[in-house]
Amino acid sequence: MRPSESGAPHWPARSGYRANGRVSEWLVAIFCLGVMLFSPLLLTIFNRGIHTDILGIPLLVFYLFSAWALLVGLIAWAMERQSRNDMPSPRTVEAAGTLPDREEQRR
Repeated sequence: MRPSESGAPHWPARSGYRANGRVSEWLVAIFCLGVMLFSPLLLTIFNRGIHTDILGIPLLVFYLFSAWALLVGLIAWAMERQSRNDMPSPRTVEAAGTLPDREEQRR
């Protein structure tokens, strides 16, 4: 930390802070969506009885598995965005020179 011209502390910017912050915001939003999807209010709406089927599957079971699949897909998408943001750009790799071989990385 170094003081700025106004005397207020100046925190150096971290590379990747913005991208990781966005991913964590997405994960919090996905969590909140999951809480809403599995709330008792929505579960009672989809629990209309045994005779309500979609493709031969009871409506509540279909809803539970669909909501679960949606959450898993959204989490995978958010984590994939984070891994893409963590990868070095081609310019960074060119500036660093050649990458080490796999055998050198194992050591």
